[in-house]
Amino acid sequence: MKPLIGVPKRHPNQPIKWPDRAMQTQVQLVKSASQPARISVDAAVQSVSNANMPQAVPITGISNRTIGANKLINISFSRNAGDPFFQKVNVHFQQGTGEPTIIASGTTSPISITLPRSGVISRIFVQPEGNWGALPLQNCHAKAVNLR
Repeated sequence: MKPLIGVPKRHPNQPIKWPDRAMQTQVQLVKSASQPARISVDAAVQSVSNANMPQAVPITGISNRTIGANKLINISFSRNAGDPFFQKVNVHFQQGTGEPTIIASGTTSPISITLPRSGVISRIFVQPEGNWGALPLQNCHAKAVNLR
């Protein structure tokens, strides 16, 4: 009779080794650590609101320089150094009546970007972001930029 493939041979004189208690405890610890935390209904939950958002960051200046068919734009901003919710700023670019799009981000001023020259009216938004998310774009500072 041929042995079955994939089925280990049984050795009658070999004892079965069961895991010891310490190993079972370690396995249970790993299992419990991988499960999501259970939060009681009575736990206080802090809601996400503007109180948890970083403060608006004013744009102190925008300078641009023509480089061939592009414009090099430096965006200067000043943030409150005591703002505990601030992590970075996102720079949004809006051309005409289109949707603002994130084109850069950073933590220190100035932030430099290069954009193609055009005659379309454009705006730059500086949006602060923190642990609780980004400040709504309608609450952020914006300035017009000349890309001609």
